[in-house]
Amino acid sequence: MSKIKSSISALIFSALILPSAFADEDKVLAIINGDPVKTSELLTYAKVKNAKADLSNDVIRKQMIQAYVGRELLYQDAIAQKIDQLPIVKLALENQRHEVISQALVAKIVQETTLTDKQLRAAYDKKAAELKTDNKEFPSYEQAKPQIAKLMIEQTIAQYIQTLQKKATIEKPK
Repeated sequence: MSKIKSSISALIFSALILPSAFADEDKVLAIINGDPVKTSELLTYAKVKNAKADLSNDVIRKQMIQAYVGRELLYQDAIAQKIDQLPIVKLALENQRHEVISQALVAKIVQETTLTDKQLRAAYDKKAAELKTDNKEFPSYEQAKPQIAKLMIEQTIAQYIQTLQKKATIEKPK
């Protein structure tokens, strides 16, 4: 137990006293029960937990580190108890893996999608014309622009999925 406390203390010290430790993502900040904790792992954990967390704030950084250490200790104990071998856990992990990889592809598609102001304006004008015939109020272009962009990106993703479906062999079992 004292090894764990000293590792936690070392990790917190590294992160609190030496914020420059976060500059080197391969730097080992501490070792928990023999497992090294790299800066990159802690930063990834922090981003997943709270993308807006201000890690330059000592209190927030300390809380994030304590949460990370707690999670890591739970993980290590679960592995020791072979929780990862339970069928329901294996299924959940496989589902999570599929979700993460699929979402990474969606993020790539979003990043590669370039919407011009001309495209956004055309979509706005079309929708505004439809709503005017129904005598409905419609926000200004500047107000609607973020929602229009979001809808157009969602349409791009839907079209991408449709293309994949057309190329795929999808069969109903007999």
